[in-house]
Amino acid sequence: MWSDLRVFLRSITPTEWKRVFWCALLLAGVTTFPVVYGYVIGAMRDMVWTGRQFLAPGDTAVYLSYIEQIKQGSWLVQDWYTTEQLPATFNIFWLVVGLGARIFSAPALIAFHVARIVLIFPLVAVVYILISWFFSQVRERWCALLLTLFG
Repeated sequence: MWSDLRVFLRSITPTEWKRVFWCALLLAGVTTFPVVYGYVIGAMRDMVWTGRQFLAPGDTAVYLSYIEQIKQGSWLVQDWYTTEQLPATFNIFWLVVGLGARIFSAPALIAFHVARIVLIFPLVAVVYILISWFFSQVRERWCALLLTLFG
């Protein structure tokens, strides 16, 4: 099984991987531009741009609260934005992001966006591998990737 996977992954050429990298970089840039623009315009007008209404407006506050809870020393996080009584949970992903924010003394919003940007690259690679499983022609793979990411 693993040898079949290795053979399959070798069928993706280095040129394709370069395209995948540049596509991920473009996606990171396109999704980061509004964040930076909002922050700069807010700073110029002596205002604060929270970034909470960007990408996943219903969930961003919860994610930021997870990061803050971990920065304050908790290893179990609670959803502070629900009326339901839920137990505190252990979430390895938010633990890593929160500990990174704590180590670098970064605000939760910065830690959230850094994690988001960093994870774009493996996401795009995995999506391309999945697309390559179904499409053998490079042109079809590339078209499917662009439609998936920017559609």
